[in-house]
Amino acid sequence: IWRNPWNKLSDLFVSIIGLIIWLYFVRDGITPSDDWTKPLQLWSFFVGLATLVCLLLIAWRGISPRSISYTVSPIDFLLAILAAAAASYVAVDFLGIVARAGLPIERELLWGGLAILVVFEATNRTLGPDLPLLGILALAYAYAGPYLENIPVLSFFAHRGYGIERIVEHMILGTEGLFGIPLGVVATYVFHFVLFGILVMRTGLGQLFIDTAIVLTGRSRGGPAKVAILASC
Repeated sequence: IWRNPWNKLSDLFVSIIGLIIWLYFVRDGITPSDDWTKPLQLWSFFVGLATLVCLLLIAWRGISPRSISYTVSPIDFLLAILAAAAASYVAVDFLGIVARAGLPIERELLWGGLAILVVFEATNRTLGPDLPLLGILALAYAYAGPYLENIPVLSFFAHRGYGIERIVEHMILGTEGLFGIPLGVVATYVFHFVLFGILVMRTGLGQLFIDTAIVLTGRSRGGPAKVAILASC
């Protein structure tokens, strides 16, 4: 951390803030009868503040360590702020979203459209253009269903169609969209396995499992298969 301070600043800053918030609510003793959205609101506020501060420092200093040549462009800076804002809205106005279920207001539709665009851009940068293109085609199909009825080959896929408001509401406020069941499973179950796997590999524990399996079964017949099974177990 101290040899590359700007490289690790965001992780350190957000981790310290998360620890402070966790200690604060453990001290006060959060119970189900309390306003359980308060921790989410505070967390989103501090994470957004941490992101903004780190980006400002990076833009100001230009990443000082020589081993890092990455710089933040104005577009990256803007997209980071928009992504933080889009992800924080659910926590900030969660009770209002629940109370208005099925009747989204204009602010939520604008925020939802922004969130979809940011996710497409993030997916394009991390996985390439193929997956965002499939997503765009799926949304376009949901909207253009009635227009396919008069096309000979595509008439089989025609449907009544959905408006832009309905699509945005379904993708953002429903349980089958961006903040739906799949993301909930990732945040509550998959994340724990991924975090544990990273800790095992970074601490060398994973290599210890593999070396132990090699010592025990590597010389026997079918050794590679036995090593894989024993290490996995």
